[in-house]
Parts: sequence; C-alpha cells; structure tokens
Amino acid sequence: MTRHEKPPGLLLVDQYVPKQGRVAIDCGANVGKWTRPIAEIFDKVSAIEPDPRACSMNRRKLPSNAELIQAAVGAERGKLEFSIMPATMHSHLGKSDGALEHVMVDVLPLDEFVNQEIDFIKIDVEGAEVDVIQGAKQLIHTRKPMLVIELHNTEDEVREVMSEFDYDLYPCGPAGRCPHCQLACVPKT
Repeated sequence: MTRHEKPPGLLLVDQYVPKQGRVAIDCGANVGKWTRPIAEIFDKVSAIEPDPRACSMNRRKLPSNAELIQAAVGAERGKLEFSIMPATMHSHLGKSDGALEHVMVDVLPLDEFVNQEIDFIKIDVEGAEVDVIQGAKQLIHTRKPMLVIELHNTEDEVREVMSEFDYDLYPCGPAGRCPHCQLACVPKT
C-alpha cells in the first residue's frame, strides 16, 4: 500500500459515516496503516494496539489527533496472554508456538467508549473479532457506527453475531486476493 492509498474498506467510509461525531476507533492498529488514513478523515482516532513493538512505532509517527491505547480489545475488561510473533501483523491473543515471547496485556471492551459519538470502528484482531463485537454490543446498539471487520476465518461467526443488530453487511477487500477478507457493516437507515 502506498503512502496515499487508502485501505479498501476505508473507501466506503465517506459514503456511510455521518458528519457529526467524527470519532473513529482502530482496533488492532498495528503500525498505523489504517490509523493514519482514518486520522485524515476523522477529528479524533483512538488507536488500540497490544503489541509493544507496534506501539513503539506508532508513538513516533501517529498524527496529533490520534491517541494510542496500549491494550487489546475483547468481550470484557481484564488481562490475557498475548503472543508476540516475529511479524507484528501476526501477533495475537492466546499462546502460540513460534512466538518470540508471551506477555500479559490489558483487555478492554469497546462499550467503555459508549459515551463518545463513535462514527467508525475498524477491527483487525487476528481471530478475536467476535469477542470484540461482544464487548461492543451497547456501543453498536446506541451509537450505530459503521464497522469494517478484517475476517480471520471468522466470517460465519461474525455474520451471526452481527445479525442481532440492524446492519447491512457487505464483503469488501483487496480485489482478486481475498474477496471476503473484510466485512463492511453499515447501519440500516
């Protein structure tokens, strides 16, 4: 992805996101490939990332309207084991063979953001998508943000949990590579 190229799921944002709250959350911010383009669109971005290496990189290059929260996102507040893999994009919650290190990380539910006017949420959490949605039910029901969810062999489970909300679901993602890699979730009007 070039410096000015937007992630495919982000191309839908201007069409669906309201122009009022202008706040976004980037769950699984990694090294900011989504956070930086999101920050060009929104007034405020909360970039949530548990990998300490990715957080270190983000601290140096995130724009001033992006706040970095070093934590994982899940169904409820607590602490969980996190596997630091050789590539930051593959690090994830849970214990994994091949990890460079296992550390305990803080986990927070997105419902803690329910008092903010959230317009958009990107979720890329290496298989924990359903847990993130479970921890965001109040936020989704109350604020009705648009979501773009990176799927990690979880499409059926994500579609099932999203069925309890009044949303339209659209597959999106890099053409030719993985037509169902991302799922755009847009509140019905």
